[in-house]
Amino acid sequence: MTVRVSTFDTTPWDDRTQDEQELAVGRFKVSGASRDLQDESRFLNAEPAYVANQGNVDVPLDAHTRKANPRRSDDAQRRLFRRGYPVVGAAPGGMQRGLAFISFARSISTQFEFIFRAWLRNPDFPQQGAGLDRLLFNVLPETVLCGGYYFVPPVRKSNEPWTWALPDTAA
Repeated sequence: MTVRVSTFDTTPWDDRTQDEQELAVGRFKVSGASRDLQDESRFLNAEPAYVANQGNVDVPLDAHTRKANPRRSDDAQRRLFRRGYPVVGAAPGGMQRGLAFISFARSISTQFEFIFRAWLRNPDFPQQGAGLDRLLFNVLPETVLCGGYYFVPPVRKSNEPWTWALPDTAA
């Protein structure tokens, strides 16, 4: 499990147009659908068009959704379960906004760390000159407050979380 709690200077974000915000994320702001589909809520869980055509740049190559999960055929082993939770608190001069990011993966090094280092921070991924992740490195200045990597043992019965067990290495 990976946990990362950050705050963001959202002033640059708030100063951007809705179109610029959508391009940075790679999704429509209202419906949540991928920018290469129609801006309708029925497309919220639909696969982006660039899955079938990696040359489609309606979702820019440096958009967060495309950098974090390019959805190419050989990327399935990098997938992780993740969720972001808003963090809001008082700060001098107003409110402070942020995110508590939590993810689960089989391997932190080949999933979370790989995605962060080889994809999000790589200006030549998914192709030469694509740029750094537009959202994380160009729009939202981030301050990491805390975080860590944690071992979460598997459970033997999904409906009984107290049945955790260390992996059997003898098999």
